[in-house]
Amino acid sequence: MDPARASRFPNAFIVGAAKCGTSSLHDYLRQHPDVFMTLIKEPHFFNRDSEYERGIDYYLDTHFKGAEAFPVRGESSPSYLNAHEWVLPRLMEHVDAEAKFLVLLRDPVARAWSHYQHLARREFEDQPFERALELEEERMRQDRHAWRGYFGDGLYTRPLASWFAAFPRERFLVLLTHDLQARPAEVLAEVCRFLGIPDGFEFQSGLRRNPSGRNRSRLLMLLLYRPNLLKSLTKAMLPRSVAIPLKARLNELNLAGGAPKLDPALAARLRRDYREEIEALEDLLGRDLSVWKTGG
Repeated sequence: MDPARASRFPNAFIVGAAKCGTSSLHDYLRQHPDVFMTLIKEPHFFNRDSEYERGIDYYLDTHFKGAEAFPVRGESSPSYLNAHEWVLPRLMEHVDAEAKFLVLLRDPVARAWSHYQHLARREFEDQPFERALELEEERMRQDRHAWRGYFGDGLYTRPLASWFAAFPRERFLVLLTHDLQARPAEVLAEVCRFLGIPDGFEFQSGLRRNPSGRNRSRLLMLLLYRPNLLKSLTKAMLPRSVAIPLKARLNELNLAGGAPKLDPALAARLRRDYREEIEALEDLLGRDLSVWKTGG
Protein backbone atom coordinates (compact mmCIF):
# COMPACT_ATOMS: atom_id res chain seq x y z
CA MET A 1 0.00 0.00 0.00
CA ASP A 2 1.41 3.40 -0.94
CA PRO A 3 2.21 5.79 1.97
CA ALA A 4 -0.59 8.27 1.15
CA ARG A 5 -3.19 5.54 1.21
CA ALA A 6 -1.68 3.89 4.27
CA SER A 7 -1.89 7.15 6.24
CA ARG A 8 -5.69 7.07 5.88
CA PHE A 9 -6.30 3.36 6.23
CA PRO A 10 -8.08 2.34 9.45
CA ASN A 11 -5.93 0.83 12.16
CA ALA A 12 -8.72 0.20 14.67
CA PHE A 13 -11.87 -1.83 14.10
CA ILE A 14 -14.87 -2.38 16.36
CA VAL A 15 -15.86 -5.72 14.86
CA GLY A 16 -18.82 -6.73 17.04
CA ALA A 17 -20.95 -8.06 18.33
CA ALA A 18 -24.28 -6.64 17.15
CA LYS A 19 -26.58 -5.17 19.82
CA CYS A 20 -23.75 -5.15 22.34
CA GLY A 21 -23.05 -1.42 22.62
CA THR A 22 -20.83 -0.89 19.57
CA SER A 23 -22.70 2.32 18.66
CA SER A 24 -22.03 3.79 22.09
CA LEU A 25 -18.35 2.84 21.96
CA HIS A 26 -18.06 4.31 18.46
CA ASP A 27 -19.57 7.59 19.65
CA TYR A 28 -17.36 7.70 22.73
CA LEU A 29 -14.22 7.26 20.63
CA ARG A 30 -15.29 10.00 18.24
CA GLN A 31 -14.92 12.44 21.15
CA HIS A 32 -11.20 11.75 21.60
CA PRO A 33 -8.95 14.28 19.82
CA ASP A 34 -6.54 11.55 18.70
CA VAL A 35 -9.21 9.34 17.14
CA PHE A 36 -10.94 9.51 13.76
CA MET A 37 -14.10 7.39 13.61
CA THR A 38 -16.16 7.18 10.44
CA LEU A 39 -19.24 9.39 10.23
CA ILE A 40 -21.26 6.43 8.97
CA LYS A 41 -20.85 4.03 11.86
CA GLU A 42 -21.19 0.82 9.83
CA PRO A 43 -19.47 0.99 6.42
CA HIS A 44 -19.94 -2.79 5.94
CA PHE A 45 -17.10 -2.64 3.43
CA PHE A 46 -15.45 -5.99 4.15
CA ASN A 47 -18.63 -8.05 4.56
CA ARG A 48 -20.82 -6.79 1.72
CA ASP A 49 -19.80 -7.84 -1.77
CA SER A 50 -21.48 -4.78 -3.31
CA GLU A 51 -19.28 -2.50 -1.17
CA TYR A 52 -16.04 -4.46 -1.40
CA GLU A 53 -16.24 -4.65 -5.18
CA ARG A 54 -16.04 -0.85 -5.32
CA GLY A 55 -12.43 -1.09 -4.19
CA ILE A 56 -10.19 0.20 -1.42
CA ASP A 57 -9.89 3.69 -2.90
CA TYR A 58 -13.68 4.06 -2.75
CA TYR A 59 -13.65 2.91 0.88
CA LEU A 60 -10.95 5.38 1.89
CA ASP A 61 -12.33 8.31 -0.13
CA THR A 62 -15.85 7.78 1.18
CA HIS A 63 -15.17 7.10 4.84
CA PHE A 64 -11.64 8.27 5.74
CA LYS A 65 -11.17 11.63 4.06
CA GLY A 66 -9.06 13.72 6.46
CA ALA A 67 -8.17 10.75 8.64
CA GLU A 68 -4.44 11.04 7.95
CA ALA A 69 -4.15 13.67 10.71
CA PHE A 70 -5.14 11.17 13.41
CA PRO A 71 -2.97 8.46 14.99
CA VAL A 72 -6.04 6.22 15.45
CA ARG A 73 -8.43 5.76 12.53
CA GLY A 74 -11.38 3.49 13.09
CA GLU A 75 -14.65 2.10 11.89
CA SER A 76 -17.34 -0.05 13.50
CA SER A 77 -19.12 -2.80 11.60
CA PRO A 78 -20.43 -5.31 14.17
CA SER A 79 -21.48 -7.70 11.44
CA TYR A 80 -17.76 -8.38 10.77
CA LEU A 81 -17.50 -10.71 13.76
CA ASN A 82 -19.89 -13.38 12.53
CA ALA A 83 -19.03 -12.83 8.87
CA HIS A 84 -15.48 -14.00 9.62
CA GLU A 85 -15.37 -16.55 6.79
CA TRP A 86 -15.29 -13.88 4.10
CA VAL A 87 -14.27 -10.79 6.11
CA LEU A 88 -10.97 -12.19 7.42
CA PRO A 89 -9.37 -13.00 4.03
CA ARG A 90 -10.24 -9.51 2.81
CA LEU A 91 -8.94 -7.80 5.93
CA MET A 92 -5.74 -9.82 5.93
CA GLU A 93 -5.05 -8.68 2.38
CA HIS A 94 -5.31 -4.98 3.23
CA VAL A 95 -5.06 -4.33 6.95
CA ASP A 96 -2.15 -2.58 8.59
CA ALA A 97 0.24 -4.90 10.40
CA GLU A 98 -0.43 -3.07 13.69
CA ALA A 99 -4.22 -2.82 13.39
CA LYS A 100 -6.19 -3.45 16.58
CA PHE A 101 -9.62 -4.94 17.12
CA LEU A 102 -12.23 -4.14 19.74
CA VAL A 103 -14.93 -6.68 20.60
CA LEU A 104 -17.96 -6.05 22.81
CA LEU A 105 -19.88 -9.04 24.14
CA ARG A 106 -23.21 -9.10 25.93
CA ASP A 107 -25.25 -11.67 27.82
CA PRO A 108 -26.46 -13.65 24.77
CA VAL A 109 -30.06 -13.93 25.99
CA ALA A 110 -30.32 -10.17 26.51
CA ARG A 111 -28.59 -9.63 23.17
CA ALA A 112 -31.01 -11.91 21.30
CA TRP A 113 -34.06 -10.18 22.81
CA SER A 114 -32.64 -6.72 22.04
CA HIS A 115 -31.91 -7.81 18.46
CA TYR A 116 -35.48 -9.04 18.02
CA GLN A 117 -36.99 -5.89 19.58
CA HIS A 118 -34.85 -3.69 17.33
CA LEU A 119 -36.28 -5.29 14.18
CA ALA A 120 -39.82 -5.66 15.51
CA ARG A 121 -40.03 -1.99 16.49
CA ARG A 122 -39.04 -1.00 12.96
CA GLU A 123 -41.45 -3.57 11.50
CA PHE A 124 -38.76 -5.64 9.81
CA GLU A 125 -39.89 -8.61 11.91
CA ASP A 126 -43.54 -9.70 11.99
CA GLN A 127 -43.27 -12.98 13.90
CA PRO A 128 -43.45 -13.50 17.67
CA PHE A 129 -40.00 -14.02 19.19
CA GLU A 130 -40.40 -17.73 19.82
CA ARG A 131 -41.56 -18.31 16.25
CA ALA A 132 -38.73 -16.14 14.89
CA LEU A 133 -36.27 -18.36 16.75
CA GLU A 134 -37.82 -21.43 15.12
CA LEU A 135 -37.52 -19.83 11.67
CA GLU A 136 -33.98 -18.55 12.20
CA GLU A 137 -32.01 -21.44 10.72
CA GLU A 138 -34.08 -21.58 7.52
CA ARG A 139 -34.03 -17.81 7.08
CA MET A 140 -30.26 -17.70 7.44
CA ARG A 141 -29.86 -20.61 5.04
CA GLN A 142 -31.87 -18.71 2.43
CA ASP A 143 -29.89 -15.48 2.85
CA ARG A 144 -26.53 -15.38 4.63
CA HIS A 145 -26.84 -11.60 4.94
CA ALA A 146 -30.27 -11.72 6.58
CA TRP A 147 -29.90 -10.00 9.93
CA ARG A 148 -32.15 -12.40 11.81
CA GLY A 149 -29.61 -14.50 13.67
CA TYR A 150 -31.22 -13.82 17.01
CA PHE A 151 -29.81 -16.95 18.65
CA GLY A 152 -26.87 -17.52 16.31
CA ASP A 153 -25.36 -14.05 16.72
CA GLY A 154 -24.88 -14.86 20.41
CA LEU A 155 -22.65 -17.85 19.62
CA TYR A 156 -19.45 -15.89 20.00
CA THR A 157 -16.85 -18.63 20.49
CA ARG A 158 -16.37 -19.97 16.96
CA PRO A 159 -16.09 -16.60 15.23
CA LEU A 160 -13.81 -15.22 17.94
CA ALA A 161 -11.54 -18.27 17.65
CA SER A 162 -11.30 -17.60 13.89
CA TRP A 163 -10.31 -13.98 14.50
CA PHE A 164 -7.75 -15.02 17.12
CA ALA A 165 -6.27 -17.50 14.61
CA ALA A 166 -5.99 -14.81 11.92
CA PHE A 167 -4.36 -12.06 13.98
CA PRO A 168 -2.17 -12.09 17.12
CA ARG A 169 -4.25 -12.34 20.29
CA GLU A 170 -2.64 -9.24 21.78
CA ARG A 171 -4.25 -7.14 19.05
CA PHE A 172 -7.70 -7.79 20.51
CA LEU A 173 -9.44 -6.14 23.44
CA VAL A 174 -12.58 -8.01 24.47
CA LEU A 175 -15.00 -5.99 26.59
CA LEU A 176 -18.34 -6.76 28.20
CA THR A 177 -21.35 -4.54 27.51
CA HIS A 178 -22.32 -4.46 31.18
CA ASP A 179 -18.90 -3.08 32.14
CA LEU A 180 -19.11 -0.28 29.56
CA GLN A 181 -22.54 0.69 30.88
CA ALA A 182 -21.65 0.39 34.57
CA ARG A 183 -18.07 1.77 34.53
CA PRO A 184 -17.66 3.81 31.32
CA ALA A 185 -14.73 5.95 32.49
CA GLU A 186 -12.71 2.92 33.60
CA VAL A 187 -13.46 0.91 30.47
CA LEU A 188 -12.75 3.83 28.13
CA ALA A 189 -9.39 4.44 29.84
CA GLU A 190 -8.58 0.78 29.18
CA VAL A 191 -9.58 1.23 25.53
CA CYS A 192 -7.32 4.28 25.21
CA ARG A 193 -4.35 2.42 26.67
CA PHE A 194 -4.99 -0.46 24.28
CA LEU A 195 -5.07 1.94 21.32
CA GLY A 196 -1.92 3.71 22.49
CA ILE A 197 -3.46 7.14 23.08
CA PRO A 198 -3.67 9.29 26.26
CA ASP A 199 -6.12 7.77 28.72
CA GLY A 200 -6.80 10.92 30.74
CA PHE A 201 -9.34 12.35 28.32
CA GLU A 202 -12.72 13.08 29.96
CA PHE A 203 -15.39 11.51 27.81
CA GLN A 204 -18.95 12.74 27.89
CA SER A 205 -20.38 9.80 29.82
CA GLY A 206 -23.78 8.15 29.81
CA LEU A 207 -24.06 7.62 26.06
CA ARG A 208 -26.46 4.85 25.09
CA ARG A 209 -27.17 4.53 21.41
CA ASN A 210 -30.02 2.42 20.01
CA PRO A 211 -31.84 2.07 23.35
CA SER A 212 -34.90 -0.15 23.64
CA GLY A 213 -38.44 1.15 23.77
CA ARG A 214 -41.71 1.53 21.91
CA ASN A 215 -42.51 3.93 19.07
CA ARG A 216 -44.34 7.06 20.15
CA SER A 217 -45.21 7.61 16.50
CA ARG A 218 -45.37 4.83 13.93
CA LEU A 219 -45.45 7.48 11.19
CA LEU A 220 -42.15 9.00 12.32
CA MET A 221 -40.56 5.55 12.46
CA LEU A 222 -41.69 4.85 8.89
CA LEU A 223 -40.39 8.22 7.72
CA LEU A 224 -36.99 7.49 9.28
CA TYR A 225 -36.58 3.89 8.15
CA ARG A 226 -38.61 3.39 4.95
CA PRO A 227 -37.99 4.85 1.48
CA ASN A 228 -40.11 7.99 1.03
CA LEU A 229 -40.00 11.37 -0.69
CA LEU A 230 -39.28 13.38 2.47
CA LYS A 231 -36.37 11.11 3.37
CA SER A 232 -34.98 11.39 -0.18
CA LEU A 233 -35.24 15.18 -0.18
CA THR A 234 -33.61 15.45 3.25
CA LYS A 235 -30.79 13.17 2.17
CA ALA A 236 -30.21 15.28 -0.94
CA MET A 237 -30.33 18.63 0.88
CA LEU A 238 -28.46 17.93 4.12
CA PRO A 239 -24.81 16.91 4.42
CA ARG A 240 -24.20 13.56 6.11
CA SER A 241 -22.61 15.32 9.08
CA VAL A 242 -26.04 16.83 9.80
CA ALA A 243 -28.40 14.15 8.50
CA ILE A 244 -26.95 11.19 10.42
CA PRO A 245 -26.99 12.80 13.91
CA LEU A 246 -30.43 14.26 13.15
CA LYS A 247 -31.84 10.83 12.31
CA ALA A 248 -30.37 9.36 15.48
CA ARG A 249 -31.82 12.18 17.59
CA LEU A 250 -35.28 11.86 16.05
CA ASN A 251 -35.20 8.12 16.67
CA GLU A 252 -34.34 8.73 20.34
CA LEU A 253 -37.17 11.26 20.71
CA ASN A 254 -39.57 8.75 19.17
CA LEU A 255 -38.81 6.15 21.84
CA ALA A 256 -41.21 5.73 24.72
CA GLY A 257 -40.32 3.80 27.83
CA GLY A 258 -41.72 0.45 28.79
CA ALA A 259 -39.89 -1.86 26.40
CA PRO A 260 -41.53 -5.30 26.28
CA LYS A 261 -40.10 -7.87 28.67
CA LEU A 262 -38.87 -11.28 27.60
CA ASP A 263 -41.05 -14.15 28.82
CA PRO A 264 -39.22 -15.68 31.83
CA ALA A 265 -39.89 -19.27 30.70
CA LEU A 266 -38.43 -18.57 27.25
CA ALA A 267 -35.47 -16.75 28.83
CA ALA A 268 -34.78 -19.79 31.04
CA ARG A 269 -34.88 -22.09 28.02
CA LEU A 270 -32.48 -19.88 26.12
CA ARG A 271 -30.07 -19.86 29.05
CA ARG A 272 -30.06 -23.65 29.04
CA ASP A 273 -29.48 -23.64 25.28
CA TYR A 274 -26.57 -21.20 25.61
CA ARG A 275 -24.90 -22.86 28.61
CA GLU A 276 -22.43 -25.03 26.68
CA GLU A 277 -21.55 -22.11 24.41
CA ILE A 278 -20.90 -19.83 27.39
CA GLU A 279 -18.62 -22.41 28.98
CA ALA A 280 -16.65 -22.71 25.73
CA LEU A 281 -16.30 -18.93 25.62
CA GLU A 282 -15.06 -18.89 29.22
CA ASP A 283 -12.33 -21.32 28.19
CA LEU A 284 -11.39 -19.26 25.14
CA LEU A 285 -11.21 -15.96 27.02
CA GLY A 286 -10.08 -17.26 30.41
CA ARG A 287 -12.92 -15.27 31.96
CA ASP A 288 -15.75 -16.06 34.35
CA LEU A 289 -19.13 -15.52 32.65
CA SER A 290 -21.25 -17.43 35.14
CA VAL A 291 -23.66 -14.48 35.49
CA TRP A 292 -24.75 -15.13 31.89
CA LYS A 293 -25.78 -18.67 32.84
CA THR A 294 -28.18 -17.47 35.51
CA GLY A 295 -29.19 -14.03 34.25
CA GLY A 296 -28.43 -12.61 37.67
